Amino acid sequence: MPTILVVDDDADTCRNMADLFGDLGYAIDTAEGGDIALEKARQQPYDLGLLDLRMPGMDGLTLCRHLKLLRPGMVNLIVTGYPGDGLNEEAHAAGVSKVLHKPLEFPRLLAQVAEALAQPN
Repeated sequence: MPTILVVDDDADTCRNMADLFGDLGYAIDTAEGGDIALEKARQQPYDLGLLDLRMPGMDGLTLCRHLKLLRPGMVNLIVTGYPGDGLNEEAHAAGVSKVLHKPLEFPRLLAQVAEALAQPN
């Protein structure tokens, strides 16, 4: 099963995502910030990252840039409640596969994750 790294500064979001994807058989790891996520990615590879856009310290786009250098085959999705003009373009330039907007509908989230994981790297 694919491995997913969920990165969000909200512990409840991390826990909920871990429960959801874990129940579906995915191997899940969580991090409550970009620095923690990078340390975990240095220790093991992940197939997919679900990255919150706005976090204290390192934001999701900066994290994605670092992850792309560290783990070029990792697919990253940005999750945000703050869509803005030019976000999709900036995200794609950072190496993000897709921008997902909160509130997330779980059936759609699952479909987006499955689609992202099916993409050739």
